[in-house]
Amino acid sequence: MIGGSGTIHGSIVDIDFFNHILLNPFDLSITPYFATSVTDKYVFKNLESLLLVKAPELHPNYVKLIKNNTEQKHALIIFKDGENLNINAKHSKETDIYSFSNKINILQRLNNLSILTFWDDSALEKQADLTKLLH
Repeated sequence: MIGGSGTIHGSIVDIDFFNHILLNPFDLSITPYFATSVTDKYVFKNLESLLLVKAPELHPNYVKLIKNNTEQKHALIIFKDGENLNINAKHSKETDIYSFSNKINILQRLNNLSILTFWDDSALEKQADLTKLLH
């Protein structure tokens, strides 16, 4: 809705080739970042800051969406209480976000191919019990 590609792979949504949003399924937070490589990322405090600095052509779309559409506004809440627009980014060389996202991506692919249609967490427990028996 703000423009960009919107491609989803794992827990990462691509805005464009360099700009992304990491969705954390555990705490439901979003982390907007600019990356030139897997090990060279700049994490922004919120989505609006990322767009303003790294994708200024999309920033007006974001502002318009937030002002005009209440339903999407709630879906795109990016500011936490007391948080302001901040154009400074934190440099990060960590790669741990990708290992988790890659696992989610595999499950998404299985689901998209209709190979995985239902997930039962007890299957992991059964597998663990079987592994113990074999060793």
